[in-house]
Amino acid sequence: MKRPHYRLTAWQNWTNDPNGLIYAFGRYHAFYQHHPYDRHWGPMHWGHATSPDLYRWTQQPIALYPDENGTCFSGSAVFDSANSSGLGDGERPLLVLMYTSHPEADADGRHYETQSLAWSQDGETFKKYAGNPVIPNNGVPDFRDPKVFWHAPSAAWVCVLAAYDRVAIYRSPNLIDWTHASDFGPGQSTIPGVWECPDLFPLELEGQTHWVLLVSIASDAAHGRGVVQYFIGDFDGHLFTRSVTTAQPRLLDQGNDLYAVQTFANTEARILLGWAANPGYAGDTPTTGFCGQLSAPRLLSLYRDANGRPALAARPVPMPPDTIATTGPATTELPATPWQLDFTPTDPAFSLELYNHAGEYLSLMQSSTRLLTLDRSHSGDMSYSPLLELPQFRRREVAPRTATPGHWQITLDGPLLEIYADDGSRVLTQLVYPSQPYTGLRLEGLTDVNLTVFHPYTIPQAADPFLFRKS
Repeated sequence: MKRPHYRLTAWQNWTNDPNGLIYAFGRYHAFYQHHPYDRHWGPMHWGHATSPDLYRWTQQPIALYPDENGTCFSGSAVFDSANSSGLGDGERPLLVLMYTSHPEADADGRHYETQSLAWSQDGETFKKYAGNPVIPNNGVPDFRDPKVFWHAPSAAWVCVLAAYDRVAIYRSPNLIDWTHASDFGPGQSTIPGVWECPDLFPLELEGQTHWVLLVSIASDAAHGRGVVQYFIGDFDGHLFTRSVTTAQPRLLDQGNDLYAVQTFANTEARILLGWAANPGYAGDTPTTGFCGQLSAPRLLSLYRDANGRPALAARPVPMPPDTIATTGPATTELPATPWQLDFTPTDPAFSLELYNHAGEYLSLMQSSTRLLTLDRSHSGDMSYSPLLELPQFRRREVAPRTATPGHWQITLDGPLLEIYADDGSRVLTQLVYPSQPYTGLRLEGLTDVNLTVFHPYTIPQAADPFLFRKS
């Protein structure tokens, strides 16, 4: 399977969680969990790429390497504009990375992780803080993935950390000296598993500020192996309090293949990237030269669901106009290059099918009650993992979230299919591996479907990916 064109992949081998997402030094930066020496997960480095528009990425040299404190697990980035940490020279902008140091296992096989800092004043070269770690382990394995932000009302840096079955909240005046403030969980989710990659941020709805907490949960096969749950509530700089409760967990994405999401720092809009894969079979996917990709950048917003409660929607950031090759009414043919379908159903019941000349097809349908069904059972190679024999990994059903229908966007880039239904209130991310590109499109019950075709794009590689490797 060929690489995506506009979804970030590593220059070679393994990619997982997006890290350190930030707009800095005039461009977007995406760091990511990376094993440069093998297509499977291994000792984690921080890969690094930059983009002017969130779609056309350029690979940069690897930013962080393992050291005496451990390998470099996930984390985040902030601008320390006041040089509160004292790490900068006080004249140039200061970019600070906070990441998890993942040590070797102890005699019982447990990893007691800590949190460390690195910094840069040019966005290209990074130095690790000599006093690492800055947050010691609190006695719990699976203590990782710091997401840091400045909380102006309480005048402090805030860090949300995954701590096995909860989110731990820390505060600091300077990014170096941290104090534990509170925990959220356990008992807040009915999905079993280890909590990972938290993110906490405010969004406005009808003039009111709500705080959104994202948590990725590494679960069992019955619960999808890896899902992203969100909670809506209030945050005072010390304590997150859930204000919206539902009978079922609220998932950011109802597909099988989105995990370990993070939002960008230093942007006006709340923009998210995720690891577009499933932890249960990511290393088994039938790709060559790379393994893993990030999702399209997604704009997050709040809306009111069918019961009037605040809920989270996600829509793709619009592609830059100069990436568009053609746009117009969809026909029965599809190109081999990336494309996007746009439509607003006038009848709730419809069906859509992608197919190729090898007899492989992917079907999407919606019933008269607006129940969405996506079936990838015959989409191509489904033999690469035993999990794909289970019905929940072959067929997804998602009930409507809104009282009225809305706009749909469907994109395909390489193996990555992304569906944004009803203005992004229902989102499904699925990997598909047909033996040849889908070249046919069947539509029933749909009119005024627009097809946008994008120019091919190849991610430029760093001249020396190992430029900053320790000697």
